[in-house]
Amino acid sequence: MTEPDVRKGMPPVKLSRQEFESRYKSRFVDPIFASLKPEIDAIVGAAWDAYSHSRKSPVTQKAGAGFVDPDYDVAVDWLAARAAVLEAQRRHDDANATPRILIVNGSARSEHTCPGEMS
Repeated sequence: MTEPDVRKGMPPVKLSRQEFESRYKSRFVDPIFASLKPEIDAIVGAAWDAYSHSRKSPVTQKAGAGFVDPDYDVAVDWLAARAAVLEAQRRHDDANATPRILIVNGSARSEHTCPGEMS
């Protein structure tokens, strides 16, 4: 029997410009956006440029003290999320504070966007 081909990770998925535009513009199907087509097209063009050049984290800063590589450029939104989690952990660990439970919901679904569904 031959060894199975074990795959690790996910293959990169690069959308074509046509597919990218179709998905991006799907958020603007409400007729109210019809008069804004030139502006939306400009935004889609800028978004495509960012996507096609893999600029996932265009706003960064040095990681700083406490990181293995303090000179690494880290996304500022990631650092803000990390700071919020650390603050929540600090509050959780405070023996004098009211007990708390931290729940992290990574789903975009809610009872407001998916009727009958609670995340």
